[in-house]
Amino acid sequence: MDARMIEKALFLLCRAHVSRQEAVHALAAYFPGSAFEDRLTCVHEASDTVHRGERPRWPAGSGPRPNGPRRAGGGGAPAGGAA
Repeated sequence: MDARMIEKALFLLCRAHVSRQEAVHALAAYFPGSAFEDRLTCVHEASDTVHRGERPRWPAGSGPRPNGPRRAGGGGAPAGGAA
């Protein structure tokens, strides 16, 4: 099993919010020639990682923000367009 394929599966599940089935098929585009069974195994491993509550190890600067996503209206003019 390729660690890069598991990382991509984690990305697809956690960041792109695709289903496990969609992730299995999407991995074929990222890893041409990979066997369906290998892609399926990697997606299951990634899903198990998420369900165990483990934090994915994202490369520096590419992972989710520690305090969650940015909120709309996080700065600048107040909501409603008043300045």
